[in-house]
Amino acid sequence: MSGHIATLLKKIQERNDADPDHGEQILHPNEDHERLIQTLDDKCARLLSPMLRARFAYVARWVNAHLDQDWLGLEDIKNFKSDSVLMEWVDLRIENWEEFPPASVPKSRVAIFGYNPYEPEETYLVWPEEGDGEPEVWRYFGSDYKFFNNLESFLAYVAGEMRHDDSGRH
Repeated sequence: MSGHIATLLKKIQERNDADPDHGEQILHPNEDHERLIQTLDDKCARLLSPMLRARFAYVARWVNAHLDQDWLGLEDIKNFKSDSVLMEWVDLRIENWEEFPPASVPKSRVAIFGYNPYEPEETYLVWPEEGDGEPEVWRYFGSDYKFFNNLESFLAYVAGEMRHDDSGRH
């Protein structure tokens, strides 16, 4: 599994490099020594799932990873409240999308994964109600969203290996 996550991340990196319209991407050194990811609840951090461990072993913060979104490193996620733009986007999402995560689930089950610093577009990880399985991925942009069963599915979509998300809305 971790090998496939790394392969998908490499494919995304190469696609970005080959796209003259993509703009500069910056990959910060990996964080494979970290084992916890902070949730939106200040008092709750979760163990990294196998897919998340593979993702953060490949790269920490990835600036301009996909469609102007920066994928955050674990330290960025831990300190997300110090980023006023990100907090504005999170607060807007909670206020205006109350039937969907992050508003519809406890903050202890949600972590920020990435965001666009120029537009209110964010990506969240949402853990299952029971246990510490692989989190779902919810990507918001404008007045729409994409839903993925897990990080592998999300990365396959970004890498061009899937045409649709896992929501069933085509």
